[in-house]
Amino acid sequence: MDSAGTPQGVKHLAQKSLAKIFELGMTPHPRNYAVWYGYFSGQPDLCDAVDAIIAAGQAFDDTHGAELYRTYFSFDDEGAALRETSEHVEAALGQVVSMLSEAGEDTSRYGNALAGISGDLSSGDSIEHVRKIIQRLNEHTQEMVRQNRRFEQEITESNNEITQLRKKLEDTRLEAMTDSLTGLYNRKFFDTAFSQAAREAKKSATPLSVLMLDIDRFKKFNDTYGHNLGDLVLKQVARCLGACVKGRDITARFGGEEFVILLPDTAIENAMIVAEQVRKTVAGKKIVVRSTSKSLGRITLSVGVAQLRPSEDATTLLKRADAAMYFAKNNGRNQIAAEDQTNGPVAATA
Repeated sequence: MDSAGTPQGVKHLAQKSLAKIFELGMTPHPRNYAVWYGYFSGQPDLCDAVDAIIAAGQAFDDTHGAELYRTYFSFDDEGAALRETSEHVEAALGQVVSMLSEAGEDTSRYGNALAGISGDLSSGDSIEHVRKIIQRLNEHTQEMVRQNRRFEQEITESNNEITQLRKKLEDTRLEAMTDSLTGLYNRKFFDTAFSQAAREAKKSATPLSVLMLDIDRFKKFNDTYGHNLGDLVLKQVARCLGACVKGRDITARFGGEEFVILLPDTAIENAMIVAEQVRKTVAGKKIVVRSTSKSLGRITLSVGVAQLRPSEDATTLLKRADAAMYFAKNNGRNQIAAEDQTNGPVAATA
């Protein structure tokens, strides 16, 4: 991928983006420009999405461009801040497209001027005539140099603005998909990621497992010690969960004292190992009030584990994991349970 850190890099990315749009017969709309500029500058998720469309042999058109723009550059469902930032991005991209078009016209005029000068040279019959032609050539060249300098400065300024807007957009997007208390992904993000992971697992015939986790007796803890300490418990559990997952695994706060962990490319046997690691990690932590050094005991989890079946959707998988979690809770808490694919829920060794 090309660097966008220099005027030359910015110009090259801009030219590649427009060239790709025209190569594919797409409309040179700022939305399409945003997609290809993001692709050539190496935006990871966008690159994966574009490559997937190309790998599938689909004809990349304006419909794909609009869909990718909505996904990676426009977040209308996330509120006014996202809409405002997205509009600024599109306006800035429109300015870049306009400048590129103007630069093309300047280059064309320069080429026409050189062609005219070349014709005049062939008809010259005196030193004075040639001197005047050279003077005209110098004037046209100096003007082209000035135009290029102005163009590079303007496109660099626009790129800086777009970079700032992209950062603002990503920050706002991150806030929109993150649980403010725990810092984990929120339910909305999880639902989207879960559905996508289920589709990919079926398409690639790879396993997908999910853990449903619930803090044992959390309501009683809240009623006894108050919501402030309850929030501290939620944060501590979230830190423990984060320390136990890696790679493509996704941890989210599902709601209240419930959490969920998505384990792509993981069979239920390995998911059980992760679940037990999580359970032990949480159970190994004491809740201590720092101001008084008073210990409030240990927090435990009940965990349900299930693996996606070929004939079911993500919602059904989640229901089975939830049922296994309640089995663990009703069977004594502080344990994990997996739903056996033929004999119903079976409690695992705590």
